[in-house]
Amino acid sequence: MSSNKKDSHRFFHGGIRMNLFNVLLITIGMILGAELIYSTYQTQNAFGSVFSITDNYLASQQTTGMLDSLSAGMLKEVRGFMEDGDPGHVFAYEGQRGALNAQLAATQELRTRNQKIEANQHLENALTSFWEMDQAEIYAMRLVADTLRVPLTAYPDFLQTVIVAEEDQSLSAEAKKEKALSMISSEKFQEAKAHMDSEIDINHRLISEESKSEADHHQKIVQEVVTRQKILIFLVILIAFLALIANRVLMIHPIQQAIHILDTKEKLPVQGSYEFRRLAKAYNMLLVDNEKKQRALSFTASHDALTGVLNRSAFEAAYQDCKNDANSGLMIVDIDHFKTFNDQYGHDLGDKVLIRVAQTIQKHFREDDVLCRIGGDEFVILFSNTDRSQADFFTEKIDNINKELSRGTEDIPPISLSAGLAFRHQITANGPDLFKCADIALLNIKEHGRAACAVYQDQMKGEKG
Repeated sequence: MSSNKKDSHRFFHGGIRMNLFNVLLITIGMILGAELIYSTYQTQNAFGSVFSITDNYLASQQTTGMLDSLSAGMLKEVRGFMEDGDPGHVFAYEGQRGALNAQLAATQELRTRNQKIEANQHLENALTSFWEMDQAEIYAMRLVADTLRVPLTAYPDFLQTVIVAEEDQSLSAEAKKEKALSMISSEKFQEAKAHMDSEIDINHRLISEESKSEADHHQKIVQEVVTRQKILIFLVILIAFLALIANRVLMIHPIQQAIHILDTKEKLPVQGSYEFRRLAKAYNMLLVDNEKKQRALSFTASHDALTGVLNRSAFEAAYQDCKNDANSGLMIVDIDHFKTFNDQYGHDLGDKVLIRVAQTIQKHFREDDVLCRIGGDEFVILFSNTDRSQADFFTEKIDNINKELSRGTEDIPPISLSAGLAFRHQITANGPDLFKCADIALLNIKEHGRAACAVYQDQMKGEKG
């Protein structure tokens, strides 16, 4: 009896090594997790198959629909050309033919991947009949074209390249028209049309049946996998519950005195048992590392990776804040002919140009001025506590920046900037917003020499939309 009490005491007060117990739980959890990953992979494959089936179904329906409608439309254009000789019918024919070719090109990979599907085989049969009709129609139009005064070079290339048989070359104009009409009215042509219609109908029926069958099959797989996942999730929760109970009984109690410190996210005192000391040290290191990462993430989320200035997301937030500031201003700065730097010297130099421009602007403007790169070679500067009376002050800064950038460096050629400046108090209630006004001013300076700063004025409103 005394021995049983001793064993029980050891069990609840550290007799069991927690590392071994947790290794066991982790091993079981990893096995269950691996099974969950595998079942998720099965679900993904099943859904992928359903999507593929759906894509094939939609592509097949769209292609057969185009075959059905275009064959009638193209034949109508052929008959119209025979009746009035207007070359416009030939070009209309070419447009419809091109639309079908574009559809076939867009679905080529899908049709090739699913060529073993019976429905797709009937689609290819329908296409074969369609092209047979197409060749007959083209030849018929060529015969008609030979009877008209319009030069052959005035027609699309596909008609110019048709080779007329020797026996047809000697026919009279009337005979050529009769033969052309007979070709699109012949029994062979009608059989091709009927065969195409029949294959399209079969394709519609089979693709619907095959798609439903495959969808039902994969839906059953998904249902089985979901059931298995529910069981696995239950087991994972059970393991987690057991781990919670064990750790609560054997580990959490000694550190309950430190819980209020954890709630405040302050460093834990390194005291108590060996296990708790190690936990406290690990927690303190993690806390410091997390603070560093949070600061780094916050900086990354709001700053441009190349230049280090604020990015577009940060600009939009700052711009919303300044909308309520009647004494705010905004300047859009654009690097003149920036594309030539990338085209002539490569993107590495283009990056150096952007970095130098950002650093130079920061050097010349106030710390309170908000500099952002909103994309490409476009920068925006937001000002507070300013108005139109300071316009010369800002334009002079751009002139000074251009002077500095124009001197170039050992590895960066001369640079110039164009800028548009606008002030909040200039804008009427129904006028354009601050950014638009600055953009209008920027467009104005680009049209009048660049390498300077233009200040928005009311008369600029009509110059650019």
